Amino acid sequence: MIKIATPISHLFEDVEFGKKIFKLSNVLEARENNLYDFWSKRHLFHFDIDINLYWNENIKNRINKIIKTIEELEIISFQASKCCQNIKVNKGFFEVSGNVYNKNEMKEISRNNISWLKKKFPNLLISLENNNYFPTSAYDYVTDTDFISDIILENNIFFLLDLSHVIITAHNRNIPYSNYLKSLPLKKILQIHISAPKLSKNNLMLDSHDEPNEEIFVKLVQLIKNYRTIKYVTIEYYKDKKRLLNLINILNDYLE
Repeated sequence: MIKIATPISHLFEDVEFGKKIFKLSNVLEARENNLYDFWSKRHLFHFDIDINLYWNENIKNRINKIIKTIEELEIISFQASKCCQNIKVNKGFFEVSGNVYNKNEMKEISRNNISWLKKKFPNLLISLENNNYFPTSAYDYVTDTDFISDIILENNIFFLLDLSHVIITAHNRNIPYSNYLKSLPLKKILQIHISAPKLSKNNLMLDSHDEPNEEIFVKLVQLIKNYRTIKYVTIEYYKDKKRLLNLINILNDYLE
């Protein structure tokens, strides 16, 4: 059975609406800014923390504190969004800041971080999400399918496939969607995030988290048919409460 895992977002500030989403969702996916510890079914937690970058004690303490507050937690997921240690954003895109790592260095850092996680939280499953590519050097390596596959396969963790990120990266790197998709570690997919991206005026595909359209749902169903490891689907849409309710119902129809 594929479970619908809805992110806890600012939309849950309306508690009555939150109850409706809670009822429609099999489980919830918590985020760092939206812990909302009065909600149950928080079986998943997605960290906006790069698994491929160095974790100091402050980051480890943050991860540890969050995980220990959620008794029902089963799966934790991380990202690999950039190849540099610090965050510098210009016009919505990362730019290089702080230490810059090559592919092998990031793989070694990932091994160390995953090893720490497995020792600290042996009962939790760990997933890595694929990320967007944009044309700055901050995104070097991190959307390469061999890099993503090596981290997942060599460390025996799972894959959180963000379908919108696949579309964005394939477009922005001028790679056919199907070629890029099939090069990812699809046999390790545990969860899929869905939303629709947007094409900008300068022909860059952007991660706008628009509502998933029929094309997205068709791509999702094809993946589910081909890969039996998939257990969770998450709609990443945060713009309209009523529309989100409708989208979850639509997703449920597709899953059935």
